[in-house]
Amino acid sequence: MRKFSAVFLATSLSFIYLWAQPEPGRAERHQPSYAPGEIIICFQPNVSLPPEGLFKAAGARLTNEVLVALDRVANVVQIEHLAPALPLPADRAGALRQLKRSGRPTTLEEIAAIFSEYGQDRIVTVRLAKDVDIPALTADLMRRYPHLIEFAEPNYLRTVDLRPNDQYFSSQWYMVNVKAQEAWDVTTGSSDVVVAVIDTGISPHPDLDEKRFVNPGEIPGNGIDDDSDKYIDDVSGWDFINDDNDPNDDFGHGTWVSGVAAAATNNRRDIAGVSWGSPVLMLKAGGSDGTLPSSAITRAINYAVMMSIHGVRVINMSFGGEGRSGGEWSAIRAANAAGIVCVAAAGNEGKNNDQQQHYPSGFEIQTDNVISVAATTSSDRLAGFSNFGLSVGVAAPGDNILTTSGGRNSTARLSGTSFSAPLIAGVAALIYSRFPDSTPVQVRGRIEGNVDVLSTLRGKVLSDGRVNVSRVFDEDEIPPAPITDLQVVAGPQGPVLTWTAPGDDGMEGRASFYDIRYLSQQITPNNFRYTKRLLVGLKPGVAGTTETLTLPDNFPTGRSFVLIRVLDNVGNLVESSQLEVNK
Repeated sequence: MRKFSAVFLATSLSFIYLWAQPEPGRAERHQPSYAPGEIIICFQPNVSLPPEGLFKAAGARLTNEVLVALDRVANVVQIEHLAPALPLPADRAGALRQLKRSGRPTTLEEIAAIFSEYGQDRIVTVRLAKDVDIPALTADLMRRYPHLIEFAEPNYLRTVDLRPNDQYFSSQWYMVNVKAQEAWDVTTGSSDVVVAVIDTGISPHPDLDEKRFVNPGEIPGNGIDDDSDKYIDDVSGWDFINDDNDPNDDFGHGTWVSGVAAAATNNRRDIAGVSWGSPVLMLKAGGSDGTLPSSAITRAINYAVMMSIHGVRVINMSFGGEGRSGGEWSAIRAANAAGIVCVAAAGNEGKNNDQQQHYPSGFEIQTDNVISVAATTSSDRLAGFSNFGLSVGVAAPGDNILTTSGGRNSTARLSGTSFSAPLIAGVAALIYSRFPDSTPVQVRGRIEGNVDVLSTLRGKVLSDGRVNVSRVFDEDEIPPAPITDLQVVAGPQGPVLTWTAPGDDGMEGRASFYDIRYLSQQITPNNFRYTKRLLVGLKPGVAGTTETLTLPDNFPTGRSFVLIRVLDNVGNLVESSQLEVNK
């Protein structure tokens, strides 16, 4: 993300994330920025929706009570679906079971089942002619129509997280810092693993031109939707701002980000990308002002999910802002079901994200496929502009980064968590190249569980460290042992959880992470997504030692259910039995 002194770029759904840059360490609370005259609505299942696509609503038949009421109050002008209307398989449940067995989708019918399961086929952007109070309107809709809508929210705006034998490889200090060359002895990335970059577009560049993903199901220029994905001539990406097949970069940020992740390498030209064997799928969701509406972000995530049948395994999101988008969250969960890791910049406000969350990176604490990334300097310190917190998973170089640039100059030096994120996206692509059957949580575990632990980062990110690419290829199929003796005892400062530490392999060694979850009701697979993570820095002790944790002051009073997941350094995961706690 580029660091600006004014607000800027946006994320999934129609949210535009704007960045105001306070003094480092000063967390100023802003009202989330949003697109005027636009709201995003997720309807309940079985509610009648207008036809697919963007159209003039004037004179059209508005198909349900909510849309009729909106038209009466503010004059509905346009309605846009945020996922393509793919035909559902006859046996949706069977398709989802098959998907769970195989790990990732292979057909558009399975993609349609994913969209249906995560509500993507029920989300629309509604554009209004009249100037209305958008937050008040969405709150009123939620209050009046809970039987018809799952959520209603502003179209938030996100901003880019940027601070304004290859020819310049010796200038890429960060590749040495993270030991990329050692990792390249294992893999340089597979052409079967595609990195989708949701950003401002991509410009012509010798290090990127040959890296553009080509849709094998589409015939260029014939004006036909050859692969039946509801996009005509989507040969190499899509522009969700202008709704065409030319994701040209009219801002610059997307070109900069793409080079870090996957620039062509060993070609005697400008720079080296991390996963230089991987193609780049550019999904333009930001315009010439550097803002990305949440609606465009959500559509882009859904498109990447659809392209998972052609190898998309990683999504890079170098943007963010305030305002939690239910649309973005559900799209990211759909990506998780498709086996896709989403890497997100932690932000450039120099603030603690645990106190005021930044999205979409904040979804790391809710969804297993999100990796939130902070920025470090060449001296392995947290960059002064970088956001931090236990809701941030890992750090990666993000200061004075040399990368590809459009225009006269073929390279540029830039700073921001915008450039830390694609470095991690490239690492994720390397992991998928080496271990193609990995799940998203395993990829995240390999990245966050094999860092170089640094005193300068202790307590600043969950992993306490900066990525080390050479260490992410460990072979380990033995998960930690489950916690079987979780209990609660009274302590001088409130309830205390105690249990016996498991190991990395069963009861041997030391596991990497505890993921402690709680909810006001018994936790099940169906409601796990609503659990909250306890943001504590407790790391597992040696197997067999007694662990204790006093519940923090902000733990909810009354009855809660607590569950501890244990992860090793390659993302093998086990769950404890649940414990009822009354505080």
